Amino acid sequence: MTYRIKYLPLAVQDLNDIARYLSGFYPKTASRVLKEMRDKITKLSDNPKMCEIYPLDPVYRKMVIDQYLVFYQVNDPARIVEIHRILRGSWNLPQYLE
Repeated sequence: MTYRIKYLPLAVQDLNDIARYLSGFYPKTASRVLKEMRDKITKLSDNPKMCEIYPLDPVYRKMVIDQYLVFYQVNDPARIVEIHRILRGSWNLPQYLE
């Protein structure tokens, strides 16, 4: 019953931006935060609906990791979890999810 995790291009870009930003100020924090993100996102393969539906855009589910939010969709027929965006929780989120 395992789902495959698929990072869409914007999510990959988000991860690269997070790594670049954190590495500039907090090199050890960058690797810790990215590892924590990977570990938690990987758990979605066993339980893809473990996170709540995002109320401002119910197309997505929202996972909280540290100060970041992972927005994803579950494709049950294909058994895929698509990671769409990974954003700072303090940002104006609707503009990034359009």
